[in-house]
This record gives sequence, C-alpha cells and structure tokens, in this order.
Amino acid sequence: MALKIANLAQLGQAIPRVRTVYTWNAENNRYMLDINRRLGFVSSGTLECWQAG
Repeated sequence: MALKIANLAQLGQAIPRVRTVYTWNAENNRYMLDINRRLGFVSSGTLECWQAG
C-alpha cells in the first residue's frame, strides 16, 4: 500500500491535472483488490483473456 500511495503522490506532483487512474488485478488477488478499494478505486469492468493450450 505504501508503494502505491507513493506512486500516486508522485503522479499528482508530476501531472497534477490527472483525474483518472486505471489499475487492474487478477480477481483472486484479494490483497491488492483490498488495497485498491481502500484507496478509493472502484471497479469499472472485467477483462477476460484466453490462452491456447
């Protein structure tokens, strides 16, 4: 969480007019999903990828 906060703070200093930041994680990465929620991120959709075996 500290690293994500530091990155967002640096972004805000470098480009203060930024109003939207997209981030994504695997659905099963509950730890990062919780961090994102605690920082105010909300879900905007789902991306699904397929890989040939």
